[in-house]
Amino acid sequence: MGSSRRWSVGLSVLFALLTLWVGTPLETLERRWFDQALRVREALGLTPKGDPRIEILAIDDADFAKLSSLESEYQALGQCIREASAMGASAVVLDAIYLRGTPGMVQPVLDAIADGASVVFAEALQHALQSDANLSRIRSFPWRADRMLPAGLINIAPDADGTHRGYALLPREGKGREPALALAAWCVAKRMDWGSDVR
Repeated sequence: MGSSRRWSVGLSVLFALLTLWVGTPLETLERRWFDQALRVREALGLTPKGDPRIEILAIDDADFAKLSSLESEYQALGQCIREASAMGASAVVLDAIYLRGTPGMVQPVLDAIADGASVVFAEALQHALQSDANLSRIRSFPWRADRMLPAGLINIAPDADGTHRGYALLPREGKGREPALALAAWCVAKRMDWGSDVR
């Protein structure tokens, strides 16, 4: 009786360690079920409706094809920011990182911000050599000495199967936490400053 009890305890410990290390064998099935349930809910119209206070302006390749140059792209972006601000937007969120162009080209965007538009910029942290100590920040207008703030991270992490299902509003990056783009936008809409008002 004693040896069979030790044997079952040993197997239980081994199974528990394998589950902690590899995960439950039912995890893949659970993810597939969850994904399918979300698809069915959407097809049946059971998903929650979006907040009517949020408007999304989608700009795609067809829109860019109508613009003749990079300068005209920044002029159009500056105009969009001005119009959204004039319509009462509490925050204009740019979910792209602007790396191209010169300081002169982006001036329409900077002018719109200087005129009072509340703009939130997207940023990303890139791990160099898989080490948190070597994080590099990808941000708009990298030739500027200062970051364009307020800003929020657009880094998202996939689940073990490579599918992106979750969105961390306060991701841990490096030695601390920074707001995701959605949280940074919420703070701006509520007139809160991330650096001084949030602890």
